[in-house]
Amino acid sequence: MSRPIAKPAEGSWTAHYPEISREPMSYEDSIDPAVHELEREAIFKRSWLNVGRVEQLPRKGSYFTKEIAIANTSVVIVRDLEGEVRAFYNICRHRGNKLVWTDFPKEESNGNARAFTCKYHGWKYNLDGACTLCSRRKSSSTSTRPTTAS
Repeated sequence: MSRPIAKPAEGSWTAHYPEISREPMSYEDSIDPAVHELEREAIFKRSWLNVGRVEQLPRKGSYFTKEIAIANTSVVIVRDLEGEVRAFYNICRHRGNKLVWTDFPKEESNGNARAFTCKYHGWKYNLDGACTLCSRRKSSSTSTRPTTAS
């Protein structure tokens, strides 16, 4: 077990500990946007983030959205028709528009739905994430799933 370092009786710490630098410390890494982006990738996009509570999804079809500023993304959390809780990036695969929103795209929303439909081009997604209707697509027999949030 290590012993705590005793405070010097008089004077400054640096006088008693010459190995401690007296030079100004750089704070560039604390304000550099590139370092911030690296930290976002290394920490917040690789870790579990608390976005809500299961009580926010009381019944099948319940959903809510969450804006996650530090990850620069929006997610939609839904209880599907089998009762499974799922989370997806809140984005339409067609043109990258936000899929679930009310009057203002940056505001979080909640409610109950049987499916989600993109307001721009009408692509429709089931609550399990399957794309069930694609406008201007030659064949709608192939079901695609959006990327799930993790």
